[in-house]
Amino acid sequence: EKFYDGLRIYRFVEGFVAQGGDQGEPKKLSKAKRAVDAEFFYTSKNRLPITSLKMIDGYAPVTGFLDGFAVAQSADGKNTWQTHCPGIFAMARGNEINSGGTEFYITLAPVRYLDRNITVFGRVLHG
Repeated sequence: EKFYDGLRIYRFVEGFVAQGGDQGEPKKLSKAKRAVDAEFFYTSKNRLPITSLKMIDGYAPVTGFLDGFAVAQSADGKNTWQTHCPGIFAMARGNEINSGGTEFYITLAPVRYLDRNITVFGRVLHG
């Protein structure tokens, strides 16, 4: 739909995030939804094979890497999520959990208190 063509980064908070998307008067959508349900973690029957970091983390029982992504995992290994390290690309939202949709942000520093609170899409590698 080329929805983001012409939109811009409209908020920059040094040491926190750069935020962009459809901030003002909402653009019309063809097929996409205005808001989407939140997805905070991936649930699996078996523990995903992460390369674990052998250190204590105040935000998760297990932390490490999975296919190049910084992730955290529940103690039982059933829930895995991307951590809010620098460069994370995620869906901005309002106070309602399922209110995210057309705005996004990129983290500029670790903001781990957002883990399992915001839907993460991936990470920025360059640019």
